[in-house]
Amino acid sequence: MSDKQATSDVRNPLAWRALMEIFLGQLAFTPDAFWKLSLPEVDAALVGKFGARAPRPTRDGLDAMMQRFPDQEPNIEDISRG
Repeated sequence: MSDKQATSDVRNPLAWRALMEIFLGQLAFTPDAFWKLSLPEVDAALVGKFGARAPRPTRDGLDAMMQRFPDQEPNIEDISRG
């Protein structure tokens, strides 16, 4: 899987494809078991498999990221192709 596929975007904020590859492929969950997971259960399974999660951003870090990547109006052409 490429970095681009694993990265979240506006239409795919949780990177579902990457999560399905991990849970169905590496962790051997059935599709039914995967879709029944709560988000805290997804987090716990990922931490259990791969170790500690990345630290949460600080307010200053979030502000800096928002300055670097400001919100933009969606491009209608991109949405219709997606």
